Amino acid sequence: MKKVQLLFVQATVCLSLLVACGGDNDDLSTNPDDVAFLDFSPETAFIGDEITIHGRNLGTNPHALIVTFGDIIANVVTVDGTFARVIVPDDIETASVGLELRISLASLKSGKAFTLKAPVIESISPTSVLPGQEVVIKGNGFRNSQRFEQVKFGNTMLKGESVDPGNTELHLYVPADATPGKYAVSVTVAGLTTTATDLVEVTGPPVFSGFLPATAFIGDEITLTGENLGTDPDRLAVSFGGVDATVVSVDKTSAKVIVPDDIEASSVQIRISIPGEELLSSANNFILKAPVVESLSLIRGYSGQLVKLIGKGFRDSYRFEQVAFGSKVIERGSVARPGHNELLVSVPDRLAAGKYPVSVTVAGMTATAPESFEVIVPSVTSFTPASGSRYATMTITGTNFIDTNYTGNKGGNTSVSFADFATGLNSRSGLVTSITDTQITVLVPQLWPGTYKVTVGVQASYVSAEATFTYEE
Repeated sequence: MKKVQLLFVQATVCLSLLVACGGDNDDLSTNPDDVAFLDFSPETAFIGDEITIHGRNLGTNPHALIVTFGDIIANVVTVDGTFARVIVPDDIETASVGLELRISLASLKSGKAFTLKAPVIESISPTSVLPGQEVVIKGNGFRNSQRFEQVKFGNTMLKGESVDPGNTELHLYVPADATPGKYAVSVTVAGLTTTATDLVEVTGPPVFSGFLPATAFIGDEITLTGENLGTDPDRLAVSFGGVDATVVSVDKTSAKVIVPDDIEASSVQIRISIPGEELLSSANNFILKAPVVESLSLIRGYSGQLVKLIGKGFRDSYRFEQVAFGSKVIERGSVARPGHNELLVSVPDRLAAGKYPVSVTVAGMTATAPESFEVIVPSVTSFTPASGSRYATMTITGTNFIDTNYTGNKGGNTSVSFADFATGLNSRSGLVTSITDTQITVLVPQLWPGTYKVTVGVQASYVSAEATFTYEE
């Protein structure tokens, strides 16, 4: 009796372990007779495309379902009982193959063949290259695998490891021993071949013959001439005295480039380079034209006033100091808006009254505006009362209190401030209630008792009254 009980306990334990261990692997215990492979769609697709298998009792575990195209195992993306999504494998070997599905002990074959679509080449670039340069093929249906040779350059089949693969893009390098000429490029997958519409021309080494014009302004376009310069602007590097220039276009024998903003000298050598080739230099130096200041938008105003310089050959850059009012140079980065033909600048703060020549300096060459800029500063002759408390009405007399260039409310950029006479600290602004060019009425702000300096500001021009104001409780 005890022996029977022991056997019963052992059997119960084993059954419990089997159920516990197999709870997440129900696909492995699927009854082969219950599994069905009904169909798949689409019937034709590119390598790398997703197709759907329709069936019954396919389970829910992608790792328990094996799908093959011929003898090549495909990647199962997802499975959910009645369907499974799989990827057409990169290493498929023939264009027409049967599909086979295996799950648990079931092994089922499709009732029809899957047909592989031939690869498609949509574009190839660049189409003018040097030996050893990279060529990019874009399209569809390529192998994302290096196991097979799939690209033919002219009559040379490129080794699989020499091509950077992808289902929609292939990167290859022109054979180093390729001689100048035009070559057809084709892709073959599972016996299906497609050839690019454009031929790839292999050229000889580049030649830099010269450039026109010999002199130009910053921002101007000049033309470089030569041979075998390629057709891809991104692959041609051009510099003016070591400063990189923008290449606008290139067409084998010529390239259009922009004289760079950051050029540092007025006479520089132009150099070009193409990946894999030696740096080539111009025989003659390029001569930069000096900037020209044709006019100023204002010729009279206050410090802080925005003035537009109109001309050509200016730097469209914040990296250099280029504008000066007399000997006062505007710091780099402080130009409000740079441009090749216009510079918007602010008249330097706290300039004394007077006329200042306005100049632009580029690469050591200086141009001066035909008219000087006259700086106006306000003046204070008197104010009353000499003492008072909060909200006392003060009247200030003087000159140049209104900026006639200001487009807002009259006197809107005029201010009156009160600062501690001894330290210049604790500055407070008063409320301007009325203003003419020679008189200001202002309400005294709340201050600490003491002696204060009264300052009038218009834009960034400031003047302080000689007399002091005494604030009383």
